Amino acid sequence: MKTKCDLCGKIVEKTKTKLTRNKHNFCNKKCQLQWNELEKTKCRIAVICEQCGRAFSSLKIYYNRNNHHFCSKECYRKWYKYNTKKGENSPNYNTITTECDFCGKVVKKRPSEIRNNVTFCSPNCWYRYVRKNIHGENHFGWKQEKVACTNCDRIISRKPSAIADNVFCSRNCYDTWRTNNPLLCGENNPMWNGGVSFLPYGEGFSEELKQKVRERDNYHCRICDASEDDTRFNCHHIDFSKTNHFIDNLIYLCVSCHGLVHAKNIEKLTQKMLQIDYQIYLVLCLVDKTTSLSSFPEVQI
Repeated sequence: MKTKCDLCGKIVEKTKTKLTRNKHNFCNKKCQLQWNELEKTKCRIAVICEQCGRAFSSLKIYYNRNNHHFCSKECYRKWYKYNTKKGENSPNYNTITTECDFCGKVVKKRPSEIRNNVTFCSPNCWYRYVRKNIHGENHFGWKQEKVACTNCDRIISRKPSAIADNVFCSRNCYDTWRTNNPLLCGENNPMWNGGVSFLPYGEGFSEELKQKVRERDNYHCRICDASEDDTRFNCHHIDFSKTNHFIDNLIYLCVSCHGLVHAKNIEKLTQKMLQIDYQIYLVLCLVDKTTSLSSFPEVQI
């Protein structure tokens, strides 16, 4: 379709889609650029900078929107520095004189900075105020409930997730309750092993024999290699016989490993084990019946 160039009036051929899509039509790119420059000059107006007095052109939309006009940001900053009202003379000034709730110092705060009717002069005062006043039941994150100790009936606070059928205030209360509870004593205990712990040790299990075992194992646990400075130790009978005091049947173990051996917790024992030899492998065979002694490479059956 034929149409005229909006700048020079030359007749040009344009497709129907371009005519409907574009508001202005041009014969070439040069005419389009010239037309754009003319339109820009129509939208601009001559203005004088209020700071330096230099004349410059500004868009009419910016001229009508602003009361003060500047040629650059530097001129605006200089004018704003010496001509605007600051502090209490500013029209946007809105502060309240109050006292710090911790040290009593007089401070000025904006209304948005005062929360819950509490103000502070510094972060240090806020931190000290929180440490002194906001703790326990006064803390906003307090979610504990008051319950009675199962053994002594003392009122204690516990989280809801820590409240079970039996709650205790201390380890001593728990031990006393466990000792006097008939459901956990003797044959009713899940760890009951026929009362072996009450049987006496046979003759020959003396302090001299224990000292020989300590010196042989270098005063370290044979499983986790802990020293006597870290925890308490026991001399363990490998075959669980309290009458077999042959020195090769005794092994030096810390309290933790000794409890795992008697509990037959093979998983935790293997996790704590740092080295393995014949005696330790024999302990594993007696704890875990699925472990075969013949699988140890250094043992000849």
